Amino acid sequence: MENIGFTALAGITIKYYSGDVPPPFCCQYELAIDLQDQLFTRYKIEYLFREELSEQEIVDEGFAPDDNFSWKGNLPVLWEEEFEEILSKTSWIRKKVSRKPEDPVIEVTLLDLDGNTFVGYPGEMDLWLYFMEEAIQAVYELAGRSKPLEIRYMDLTEEQPLKVSMEVKFAVRQFLITKEQKGLAPVEKEYPWAEVKNYLKDIYVPEYNWEAVVQGKPKQGAKYIDPGEGVWLKFNSGVVNPNAKIDALGRISAMMADL
Repeated sequence: MENIGFTALAGITIKYYSGDVPPPFCCQYELAIDLQDQLFTRYKIEYLFREELSEQEIVDEGFAPDDNFSWKGNLPVLWEEEFEEILSKTSWIRKKVSRKPEDPVIEVTLLDLDGNTFVGYPGEMDLWLYFMEEAIQAVYELAGRSKPLEIRYMDLTEEQPLKVSMEVKFAVRQFLITKEQKGLAPVEKEYPWAEVKNYLKDIYVPEYNWEAVVQGKPKQGAKYIDPGEGVWLKFNSGVVNPNAKIDALGRISAMMADL
């Protein structure tokens, strides 16, 4: 793809296909951004082949019976810089390369100010896949379909209980952490957005057992985490290390204590 300066662009359209994965996971979406109209954005997602499943089978996988969705609106202006940055880091492939059928596909169309279009596939797929996860989550927040992610942690094993709340606002790319400890004044701090990925990565390493949700108020003598679902899970029962070689729970505890 030709190297087009960001200021010469009128719009960006990103098409995503999940790859040939089974329903209800298989989907495709399109995100189109008008760079000349205050980041006016059109988004549409369609889930494929769900007619092969019953409604209960879809719900059992954590989906709603109908997750197809479309939205139109303006992204916050700060997203212009984010799109400029990811485009600057991208090496383009003009044709689809050989891939496994189950691998996802991202196709990007750039429209310049003269009306010319350029289509390419990013060589940095991992970078784009994560960036698009953030962008789509921002859309769902703006559309009112999703609230900012809130992760909570409690350590009730010490004389001075520790409570931590992480709030991740994708729409405005804001990462806030509030820390409360008995006998100390609460501390609220905004962390650099670039740190979100590593924090979330550590939090989602353990295995979560949703059948072991804590009923009622967490009790003294244990540690608990809510990974964004609005429920508490107790360390070593509701949430456990993935295997004996990875101390994911210890890493989370240390991370929360060091905030």
